[in-house]
Amino acid sequence: MLRDNLNPKCIALINEIANECIENMSDDYKRHLRLHPNPDNYHFSLGLYIRNKYRERFHQEIMDWYWDDDSISTEILCRIIRVLLPEYDCIPEIYEALDYEDVIRQLHCMYLSQYNHCPVDILKANYHLLLEVKDYKEQHDVYPCEYKALQTKEERDEYRKTNEEKLNKSRDEYFSAIENLRYKYNLETVELFWNFTLLYDQALKLGIPDSVVNEFHDYCLDALKNNVLIPSSFLLTYSFSKLAKKVIKNIIINCKFYFYTDIDSRAKLLPKWLFSIREFAEIIIKENGFLLKYVNDFSDDYDIVKLAVSVSPSSIKFASKRLQNNRDIINAAAVANGK
Repeated sequence: MLRDNLNPKCIALINEIANECIENMSDDYKRHLRLHPNPDNYHFSLGLYIRNKYRERFHQEIMDWYWDDDSISTEILCRIIRVLLPEYDCIPEIYEALDYEDVIRQLHCMYLSQYNHCPVDILKANYHLLLEVKDYKEQHDVYPCEYKALQTKEERDEYRKTNEEKLNKSRDEYFSAIENLRYKYNLETVELFWNFTLLYDQALKLGIPDSVVNEFHDYCLDALKNNVLIPSSFLLTYSFSKLAKKVIKNIIINCKFYFYTDIDSRAKLLPKWLFSIREFAEIIIKENGFLLKYVNDFSDDYDIVKLAVSVSPSSIKFASKRLQNNRDIINAAAVANGK
């Protein structure tokens, strides 16, 4: 996020532009940024707007300390997010986790959407593990000390030729150690979010045996290894062939964010019958029309298919033959394609 070693003039301009951008944002867009606080996601949207509008000021006032417009706009995006998420402002390592850890972003997004506040206590509970990642980076390097001690490019090139295996091993060990430390933080943090201790009690009241909860826990852990966070409310979809309305509502709150990446792999983790629930189908198709592929029961449903092609025109290929030839459906796809 925003670096601490910037020139004061840079910091002043970054803060000024960030505040101006926030003042001109709609409440919906502010909420979107709070839900998805990864600056990289906005490089070609809000970042592009910042570069186009403020490029002249960059060049006149602070370009002496920066080498390109992208770097400045990234710093401004980071500042905007820090202003919109003040809950984490004193914990830069959590911002880093939100930047680079897909699982932590999912947790933040689900929690903020459901409870309307950030999961600060959950993310801070294992803060010491984030510090371990930071300490490891400071104390270790990708390459061995003898390589770093070489002074010239020629010496380093020669070292690479004769020690390629050693360099590869050093690099792999470095990144593997960091990945393991991050996974440890992710796992401990997500376990707090899941709260299986409470889940066992709830399952008991619903007549779900411990063996099913244990199996579901293993299922969640397997998904986590693939950077997929399964909300604990999905236990009931895992256990029953039908859902009460209250349970459906709880799942729908989470499913909107469940499918924002890796659609195919995530869809395969859920029971097939879940996609036969119309309310579930409508919600997920609003997020991505290509999910029509999985709601086979509604491939001949005019309203569902029209919604899908309005979001993702190419999803018409998953509609029934009848609706693929329907003039209104074709027009809706054409209009969406021309946006």
